[in-house]
Amino acid sequence: MAPKEAPVTRALGWLVALLALAPISAREVVIPTGYGGSDTQRAWVLRRHLARGEHAQARDLLARLHARGRKAGDFRTAFERAVSRVPASGAVLEQLEALAQAYPKDPLPRLARGILAIHYAWEARGSGYANQVTKQGWAGFKERIAWADRDLDLALAADPTLAHAHATKIIVARAQGKSEDVIRAHLARALEHDPGCYEAYRRAGAVHPPAAEAAARLLREHPELGGR
Repeated sequence: MAPKEAPVTRALGWLVALLALAPISAREVVIPTGYGGSDTQRAWVLRRHLARGEHAQARDLLARLHARGRKAGDFRTAFERAVSRVPASGAVLEQLEALAQAYPKDPLPRLARGILAIHYAWEARGSGYANQVTKQGWAGFKERIAWADRDLDLALAADPTLAHAHATKIIVARAQGKSEDVIRAHLARALEHDPGCYEAYRRAGAVHPPAAEAAARLLREHPELGGR
């Protein structure tokens, strides 16, 4: 029989969940300076900065997340883990657009917007099988994936060495039904700038078997990448 969850543990879990859903201006939250803070906390703080138009603070947080690289036990970067926990919405994408326009030479706001546009596209599509998606759902999906494609292109125009953007372009290429050659090209560019870019191998593996083999090899050599 599994041990019962302690009341204190349950209470803390509910508190974190409520904070994630609370109004942005509800309270101050200290931005975590290390891995001790949760991804949900970082997402909440980023969301607060964006909603308040605090562009300098939002940019600084994105830069610090990007500098942390991959968190031990997860193939995703700290940047993607936190950004992906921001609820994708039209309002948030508009706020990230304002941030990107405030710092046009910084690729990270565009990368963040591209990641969230992909999540927003899947919200339009829904999680059902392809034959269950409505025409409206497909139209919304294609439109929002095109937004992600544009943002990632702008991120790469600002910094062509941004491996994370190349790896995320693989998701877009697959969503748009691009050829395996296109996906291999994005994979090659990601690995050129980050040979250990596991997320690029993982994302390309579904349509490019050598990438799947390389991902498996990386996982054997670095089992910590397989964590959640």
